Amino acid sequence: MSTPIPFTARRIPHTATHNRIVSGTRQLLASAISLYLLALVIHLVLRLVLEDRFRLLAVANLITPFYFLPLVVVIPLALVAGMRRIALAAGILALVGVIAYGPRFVPRTTLAAGDTTLNIASWNVYRRNAKVDEIIQWIHGQDADVVLLQEVPRLQIEHIMSGIEAYYPYSYVREPSDGGMIALSRLPILHAESFALSDVNRLQQRIVLDMQGRQIVVYNIHLANPIPPRDVPAYRREAPLLVHLIASYDDKQRDVEVEMLLNRIADEQQPLIVAGDFNLSDQSAQYQVV
Repeated sequence: MSTPIPFTARRIPHTATHNRIVSGTRQLLASAISLYLLALVIHLVLRLVLEDRFRLLAVANLITPFYFLPLVVVIPLALVAGMRRIALAAGILALVGVIAYGPRFVPRTTLAAGDTTLNIASWNVYRRNAKVDEIIQWIHGQDADVVLLQEVPRLQIEHIMSGIEAYYPYSYVREPSDGGMIALSRLPILHAESFALSDVNRLQQRIVLDMQGRQIVVYNIHLANPIPPRDVPAYRREAPLLVHLIASYDDKQRDVEVEMLLNRIADEQQPLIVAGDFNLSDQSAQYQVV
């Protein structure tokens, strides 16, 4: 009868190759996260110091809030990997993002019962929009006291007006070749005028409403587009969207019009509402000025 051979179980150590893979992966991850955090810090500093002075920076500023989104993954990933310093740096940047953009998600103050309200809707219809019935349906669906439209197709204005005039007895219509500007109101319009903010852009609208004996000034505004839809070289139109955006972006004319608008409304003495299509991102420097 054979004697059994004694057997002792023991852990097989990780191979040197496996250790190198784990270490290399961790270093690569740390480097990638560090580069992302550094890029985010550089962008925030340039945004703070230079604002929109350079085209590439102005384009990059348009989507600043989205640069914080990777932190949702970066922070727990760094903690799991034992990269505490990197996790701390990411946490500080996340706090900056929460402070800067968190208030946007806080519910707005509601009006007390009995407060007088004036509901205003604004829409850039787009000058090539041929869906007239949908435009009319949208206007009805807003149930607003005042509706401000920009870039209304010139040939469709009469049809649109016939579909809503029973609901908005007061209106001010302007019919330029590049798209109409229309102000519709359920309140009496005491005064209406068009004015220019520059020599190269469309006219704007200013109306004065009678709201229960009180005059309210309303501006219908359409500022210059920093990404011109026309008069750009063919290679820019055919290029990928990001390339076209960077190559064509020019906010100088719009910024001039913003300054002229602010100078004009500074002289208004009555309660004032300015609405319309400003062609502004809420991340641009001019948006903060407005």
